[in-house]
Amino acid sequence: MEQAAVDYIAGMTDRYALTIFNQLYVPRTLESVGGEKLLAISS
Repeated sequence: MEQAAVDYIAGMTDRYALTIFNQLYVPRTLESVGGEKLLAISS
């Protein structure tokens, strides 16, 4: 079970991981202000 979770996370792209994180943990009211994402990692 633990290895399945590790493999799942390891296979994520950065964009996909951020999308999933936002869906799970960022409240909808804080998700966007003026159409901009509040939580984003710039590379």
